[in-house]
Amino acid sequence: MTLQSFLDALLTGGMWMLNGILFLLYLAVEHGWTLAFALPAWELYRTAEDEQAPWVLGSVTLAAVASLFTYPLVGAWLFVMALGAVVTLRLERFNPLSLRWRIVSGIALYALVGIGVRIYHLLAPAIDSGNLFSQGSIYLDIISGVAVWLTPVGFIGLLAQSIFAHPPTGRPEDLIYQIRTRSQGD
Repeated sequence: MTLQSFLDALLTGGMWMLNGILFLLYLAVEHGWTLAFALPAWELYRTAEDEQAPWVLGSVTLAAVASLFTYPLVGAWLFVMALGAVVTLRLERFNPLSLRWRIVSGIALYALVGIGVRIYHLLAPAIDSGNLFSQGSIYLDIISGVAVWLTPVGFIGLLAQSIFAHPPTGRPEDLIYQIRTRSQGD
Protein backbone atom coordinates (compact mmCIF):
# COMPACT_ATOMS: atom_id res chain seq x y z
CA MET A 1 0.00 0.00 0.00
CA THR A 2 1.44 3.32 -1.02
CA LEU A 3 1.32 6.47 1.00
CA GLN A 4 -1.10 8.04 -1.49
CA SER A 5 -3.58 5.16 -1.28
CA PHE A 6 -3.30 5.23 2.52
CA LEU A 7 -4.07 8.97 2.58
CA ASP A 8 -6.97 8.45 0.15
CA ALA A 9 -8.40 5.70 2.37
CA LEU A 10 -7.98 7.91 5.45
CA LEU A 11 -9.65 10.82 3.70
CA THR A 12 -12.51 8.61 2.49
CA GLY A 13 -13.01 7.19 5.98
CA GLY A 14 -12.99 10.69 7.43
CA MET A 15 -15.57 11.83 4.90
CA TRP A 16 -17.79 8.87 5.78
CA MET A 17 -17.41 9.72 9.46
CA LEU A 18 -18.21 13.39 8.87
CA ASN A 19 -21.19 12.39 6.73
CA GLY A 20 -22.50 10.18 9.56
CA ILE A 21 -22.05 12.93 12.14
CA LEU A 22 -23.82 15.44 9.91
CA PHE A 23 -26.65 12.96 9.36
CA LEU A 24 -27.07 12.48 13.11
CA LEU A 25 -26.99 16.23 13.61
CA TYR A 26 -29.64 16.68 10.93
CA LEU A 27 -31.83 14.05 12.57
CA ALA A 28 -31.43 15.72 15.96
CA VAL A 29 -32.43 19.10 14.53
CA GLU A 30 -35.22 17.69 12.38
CA HIS A 31 -36.67 15.72 15.26
CA GLY A 32 -35.58 17.98 18.09
CA TRP A 33 -39.09 18.09 19.53
CA THR A 34 -39.09 14.30 19.75
CA LEU A 35 -35.81 14.39 21.61
CA ALA A 36 -37.15 17.12 23.90
CA PHE A 37 -40.36 15.11 24.44
CA ALA A 38 -38.36 12.10 25.61
CA LEU A 39 -37.40 13.67 28.95
CA PRO A 40 -40.88 14.55 30.26
CA ALA A 41 -42.22 11.32 28.75
CA TRP A 42 -39.66 9.34 30.72
CA GLU A 43 -40.62 11.24 33.87
CA LEU A 44 -44.31 10.44 33.28
CA TYR A 45 -43.45 6.76 32.88
CA ARG A 46 -40.98 6.65 35.79
CA THR A 47 -43.42 8.14 38.28
CA ALA A 48 -46.45 6.11 37.14
CA GLU A 49 -48.13 3.60 39.42
CA ASP A 50 -47.75 -0.07 38.50
CA GLU A 51 -51.28 -0.37 37.08
CA GLN A 52 -50.82 2.80 35.01
CA ALA A 53 -47.29 2.18 33.73
CA PRO A 54 -48.27 0.09 30.65
CA TRP A 55 -50.83 2.69 29.62
CA VAL A 56 -48.37 5.54 30.10
CA LEU A 57 -45.78 3.65 28.06
CA GLY A 58 -48.27 3.03 25.27
CA SER A 59 -49.41 6.65 25.26
CA VAL A 60 -45.92 8.17 25.16
CA THR A 61 -44.81 5.64 22.53
CA LEU A 62 -47.75 6.61 20.33
CA ALA A 63 -46.88 10.27 20.95
CA ALA A 64 -43.22 9.68 20.01
CA VAL A 65 -44.31 8.00 16.76
CA ALA A 66 -46.62 10.94 16.05
CA SER A 67 -43.81 13.37 16.79
CA LEU A 68 -41.43 11.55 14.46
CA PHE A 69 -43.74 11.06 11.49
CA THR A 70 -46.01 14.10 11.54
CA TYR A 71 -45.44 17.81 11.46
CA PRO A 72 -42.96 19.57 13.76
CA LEU A 73 -45.87 21.51 15.29
CA VAL A 74 -47.33 18.24 16.62
CA GLY A 75 -43.99 17.37 18.22
CA ALA A 76 -43.74 20.81 19.78
CA TRP A 77 -47.24 20.58 21.23
CA LEU A 78 -46.59 17.07 22.54
CA PHE A 79 -43.50 18.35 24.32
CA VAL A 80 -45.47 21.24 25.85
CA MET A 81 -48.27 18.87 26.87
CA ALA A 82 -45.91 16.36 28.49
CA LEU A 83 -43.92 19.06 30.26
CA GLY A 84 -47.12 20.65 31.55
CA ALA A 85 -48.31 17.23 32.69
CA VAL A 86 -45.13 16.61 34.68
CA VAL A 87 -45.38 20.01 36.36
CA THR A 88 -49.09 19.54 37.10
CA LEU A 89 -48.52 16.09 38.59
CA ARG A 90 -45.91 17.55 40.93
CA LEU A 91 -48.36 20.23 42.08
CA GLU A 92 -51.43 17.98 42.31
CA ARG A 93 -52.25 16.74 45.81
CA PHE A 94 -55.97 16.02 45.55
CA ASN A 95 -56.23 13.09 43.14
CA PRO A 96 -53.03 12.42 41.16
CA LEU A 97 -54.13 8.96 39.99
CA SER A 98 -57.22 10.32 38.26
CA LEU A 99 -55.20 13.19 36.80
CA ARG A 100 -52.61 10.79 35.39
CA TRP A 101 -55.35 8.83 33.61
CA ARG A 102 -56.62 12.05 32.03
CA ILE A 103 -53.05 12.98 31.05
CA VAL A 104 -52.43 9.59 29.44
CA SER A 105 -55.66 9.77 27.48
CA GLY A 106 -55.06 13.40 26.46
CA ILE A 107 -51.57 12.74 25.14
CA ALA A 108 -52.72 9.61 23.28
CA LEU A 109 -55.69 11.49 21.82
CA TYR A 110 -53.49 14.31 20.53
CA ALA A 111 -51.03 11.79 19.07
CA LEU A 112 -53.93 10.19 17.20
CA VAL A 113 -55.09 13.62 16.02
CA GLY A 114 -51.60 14.36 14.69
CA ILE A 115 -51.31 10.99 12.94
CA GLY A 116 -54.82 11.33 11.51
CA VAL A 117 -54.14 14.80 10.14
CA ARG A 118 -50.87 13.61 8.59
CA ILE A 119 -52.58 10.62 6.96
CA TYR A 120 -55.35 12.89 5.68
CA HIS A 121 -52.82 15.29 4.14
CA LEU A 122 -50.96 12.40 2.53
CA LEU A 123 -54.10 10.85 1.05
CA ALA A 124 -56.02 14.02 0.13
CA PRO A 125 -54.20 14.71 -3.16
CA ALA A 126 -54.89 11.18 -4.38
CA ILE A 127 -58.57 11.35 -3.46
CA ASP A 128 -59.06 14.95 -4.61
CA SER A 129 -60.13 13.93 -8.11
CA GLY A 130 -63.88 14.18 -7.55
CA ASN A 131 -65.75 17.45 -7.43
CA LEU A 132 -67.66 16.48 -4.29
CA PHE A 133 -64.52 15.70 -2.32
CA SER A 134 -62.71 18.80 -3.52
CA GLN A 135 -65.51 20.98 -2.14
CA GLY A 136 -65.45 19.15 1.19
CA SER A 137 -61.66 19.12 1.42
CA ILE A 138 -61.65 22.82 2.32
CA TYR A 139 -63.76 22.06 5.37
CA LEU A 140 -61.64 19.06 6.27
CA ASP A 141 -58.52 21.22 6.05
CA ILE A 142 -60.07 23.75 8.40
CA ILE A 143 -61.20 21.07 10.84
CA SER A 144 -57.78 19.41 10.84
CA GLY A 145 -56.03 22.73 11.41
CA VAL A 146 -58.34 23.59 14.28
CA ALA A 147 -57.84 20.13 15.81
CA VAL A 148 -54.06 20.43 15.65
CA TRP A 149 -54.13 23.80 17.41
CA LEU A 150 -57.05 23.55 19.82
CA THR A 151 -56.66 20.02 21.20
CA PRO A 152 -53.46 20.89 23.10
CA VAL A 153 -54.95 24.18 24.28
CA GLY A 154 -57.89 22.24 25.73
CA PHE A 155 -55.47 19.80 27.34
CA ILE A 156 -53.53 22.62 28.97
CA GLY A 157 -56.86 24.03 30.18
CA LEU A 158 -57.58 20.64 31.74
CA LEU A 159 -54.22 20.77 33.50
CA ALA A 160 -54.89 24.28 34.78
CA GLN A 161 -58.31 23.22 36.02
CA SER A 162 -56.80 20.30 37.92
CA ILE A 163 -54.41 22.65 39.69
CA PHE A 164 -56.82 25.46 40.56
CA ALA A 165 -60.29 23.90 40.81
CA HIS A 166 -60.91 21.03 43.18
CA PRO A 167 -64.14 19.74 44.57
CA PRO A 168 -64.56 20.46 48.25
CA THR A 169 -63.55 17.72 50.64
CA GLY A 170 -65.78 16.47 53.38
CA ARG A 171 -69.29 15.14 53.69
CA PRO A 172 -72.01 16.64 51.47
CA GLU A 173 -74.15 17.40 54.56
CA ASP A 174 -71.37 19.54 56.04
CA LEU A 175 -70.96 21.42 52.78
CA ILE A 176 -74.71 22.10 52.55
CA TYR A 177 -74.73 23.27 56.17
CA GLN A 178 -71.78 25.62 55.55
CA ILE A 179 -73.46 27.09 52.47
CA ARG A 180 -76.81 27.58 54.18
CA THR A 181 -75.40 29.12 57.33
CA ARG A 182 -72.64 30.92 55.47
CA SER A 183 -70.24 29.42 58.03
CA GLN A 184 -71.53 31.80 60.73
CA GLY A 185 -71.02 30.06 64.02
CA ASP A 186 -72.33 26.85 65.38
